[in-house]
Amino acid sequence: MDDSRLDDRTCRKAGAGNSPEAAGKPAITEVASQSFDDDAPLHRVVTFLNKSLRRRGFIFGLTRQRENELKMTIYEVHNAKL
Repeated sequence: MDDSRLDDRTCRKAGAGNSPEAAGKPAITEVASQSFDDDAPLHRVVTFLNKSLRRRGFIFGLTRQRENELKMTIYEVHNAKL
């Protein structure tokens, strides 16, 4: 088995025991989760992302490009107090 691949043993929530970092494997920490209806407006997803990741220096934007086209942009903020 290739140790560089992620599997369900390396995907752990924060605070879980047996740290994968100690074994030299990457770890994934769940930052936030939210359920949405499959027909929910995309702006609700962007709002959730902004509330969850603003303090980590990320801001998400949503703009209408054309009538049936939306563009999602991810910004990384440096040296700013969020």
